[in-house]
Amino acid sequence: MDQIDEKKNKKNDLTKIKSITGTNDFSTLSKYSMINKGYCCDPYLKYFIDGDSTTIIKTRAPIIHHGYYVRFKAIEYGWQKVFEYSMNEQQINIILSLGAGFDTSSFRYRSDRNIFIEIDHPDVCQRKANIIRMNQLIDDKKINFEENCPELFLQSSRYLLFGVDLRQHSQVINLLSTNLLDDMINDAATDSNEMKRLNFILFNECSLCYIEQTVADKLMAKIIGFIETKYSSSRYSIQIQYLGYEMYNANVDSNDFNRFMFKHFQQMNAPILTFINENQIRKRFENLNFNQINLINMRHFYRELLTQEDRNRINHRIEPFDEWEELENVCQVYCLTICKKFKSNQLSNQTITIYDHRPVKSLLAKSFHPSLQVFGHCSNYDAHNNQINVFGGFGIEPPPPRQSSVKMNNRVAHSRFKNILQLSLDDSHEQITNVQIIHSKNNESIINRLHSRVVPFNDGKHFFLSGGRKSPNQPLLSSIIAIDYDINQFEIIESFDIVHKYRHVCSRFGYRDQLCQFGGLPLIQSNNNVDESNSIWMFDMATSRWFQSKINGLLTDRHSLAFTTFGNHSIVLNGGLDCHHNQFLSENHIELMDSRMENVEKFLIADLSEKLYSHHMKIIDDHRILIIGGIADYGISNRIYQIDFRLMKILTTNYIGTNDDDQILMMHNFSCELINKNYLWTIGGGGNCFSFGTHFNPILSFQID
Repeated sequence: MDQIDEKKNKKNDLTKIKSITGTNDFSTLSKYSMINKGYCCDPYLKYFIDGDSTTIIKTRAPIIHHGYYVRFKAIEYGWQKVFEYSMNEQQINIILSLGAGFDTSSFRYRSDRNIFIEIDHPDVCQRKANIIRMNQLIDDKKINFEENCPELFLQSSRYLLFGVDLRQHSQVINLLSTNLLDDMINDAATDSNEMKRLNFILFNECSLCYIEQTVADKLMAKIIGFIETKYSSSRYSIQIQYLGYEMYNANVDSNDFNRFMFKHFQQMNAPILTFINENQIRKRFENLNFNQINLINMRHFYRELLTQEDRNRINHRIEPFDEWEELENVCQVYCLTICKKFKSNQLSNQTITIYDHRPVKSLLAKSFHPSLQVFGHCSNYDAHNNQINVFGGFGIEPPPPRQSSVKMNNRVAHSRFKNILQLSLDDSHEQITNVQIIHSKNNESIINRLHSRVVPFNDGKHFFLSGGRKSPNQPLLSSIIAIDYDINQFEIIESFDIVHKYRHVCSRFGYRDQLCQFGGLPLIQSNNNVDESNSIWMFDMATSRWFQSKINGLLTDRHSLAFTTFGNHSIVLNGGLDCHHNQFLSENHIELMDSRMENVEKFLIADLSEKLYSHHMKIIDDHRILIIGGIADYGISNRIYQIDFRLMKILTTNYIGTNDDDQILMMHNFSCELINKNYLWTIGGGGNCFSFGTHFNPILSFQID
């Protein structure tokens, strides 16, 4: 029985290793797609793509290109930092790449003063060695395959490729203990007569996360111990550094994007085994006796260390991009770790406890129709018919119904919604009784847009659908839509070629049947050469007439802000990103925009420190406001704040959850409706989660106290 279990465990381990090495192939294809699109240059990566280098590779999504570009630039930044002493000709760099995969750094940073030792699983090394030989990527006459060292797959004067499981610590050290490394150092020293320092760099690009932390820490400790023991008494001074690009837990609170990512790798049979927070990372390297530890979150790197020219180039000139929420989530779970100025002491044996902190969720929601998958839409509660109408968005649109009730079993590809979805509620507003599609009367009347806004007319049959987009550089016209509930069809009866915006504000404003529109993307309007600073576009719903108006103190150069109508004459605003740099606003206010005074008053709410975008606001009564979801400076905010608008303070803060602990929620790109001041519905939301898949929230309902 023990032998059977041993064989089974060995088979499972081999399957897991194969899955983990498979992540190398996916990552290589994603990097190649990004480079092929023109984001950056790597002349060597094409050789590591299966087939001829001219073969057309399926292009990855812009969000994946952005994620890998940030990764490329961050590692490039890291190499500059760990090589910066190399400006001194007296130094030789020895890079120990742990889990190297198809990384091309050894070719891109080839130098007489750089020695690369790459270590990975034998299967990966065999493929890499074959590719290097076939394409003659190492232009060195000293290539020599050592038959008496089967783990050595390739050797040159400045390069070694070892195939070994990183969990086999002793085997790794035995390979480093051979004369191969000494010969390479002596050869490099001969070429540089004044060489006095050996700069050892441990490099990890998303590899050690697949190994238990205690195992990875022991590996690094043994490598460091080997370096100290062997080279401290030599004629050279030594320096040891660490450069890592890795996943980490950037959030104190639970983050459902992390859970979605974990689930993805678990389903791939390549589970993430080390996922620690910043304090634990610092403690980890303190225990390895590094005394300068620098950790850079990729969200910070994208916003602060990439130049504005770089951001403009990848966001506008290379390919259109409008997945800011998704990019925030991806960047938030990666960091660049640079450890320098190693002090030589006895290594600590202390281990670090890895924990998963998830706060108690105090506001549980009822979940409906998880198969209704949509994000980037807008919605409106129709009190005349006690139903919620959903306009546009992206996801899986239900197929045409044979009956009035739609069954969501048949799946179709993700696409923009062309029709209107109608959710009928019961008299208590607590249950959905029916889901049906309102179809277009003709092929020209389709919704087919994301990030639009909708405002109902008073008759409950006509709706003003404001802006939206097909793609980030293709904003759409605003239109008036008429719904014929007798035949469950709609048509566009009038369109306006005035202001083309998305992620903007559109709301009733003023005593008469007027609405206003301002803010949003894109920055440049195609048909109107007007100064839009502090200005809003007004639309008279009775006469279909547009005109402009000024509101003193109004910041219009922003997008993805929360807004809601307040009374008959005001709009309440909060947050958003500035349109030029996609940065959070410098101040975090609740803003009251008054049509009578034609100005904006700004209020600071005590203890509301979170800056948000892609969130929503709803008015409960004359003094209470809800702020729901969004993206904060730490990632997804699955929270609902209830704020007293008179006292300017937070009354309650609730985490959004369901009775299903496995339910993942990402409260952005959603819509919400507050009914009878005490029942809140959130519809859909989520987004493309980098290379981990696409997430859709279910429909949720909450009782608001």
